Amino acid sequence: MAALEREGFSIAHRARVKSALSTFARWLIEEKGMLSKNPTRGIDLPAIQMLASRQLSEDQRFILRSLVEQEGNRRGAALFALG
Repeated sequence: MAALEREGFSIAHRARVKSALSTFARWLIEEKGMLSKNPTRGIDLPAIQMLASRQLSEDQRFILRSLVEQEGNRRGAALFALG
């Protein structure tokens, strides 16, 4: 994990790697009896920082709404309404 951090991999990527390793270790424990405990249990990763949500400006909303209306697509209109 330290090598992945040094190479600049994101926290999310390192969390996926840890999850894959943990699953593999669990398989080695349960199916093959090759390990007595999961070595990934002691690995702590920092929390993933969530980005603040952004709001569109009035001009951006107007342009987006105009594009959705021009398309005349019900799916696009529904997605715009949800946003």
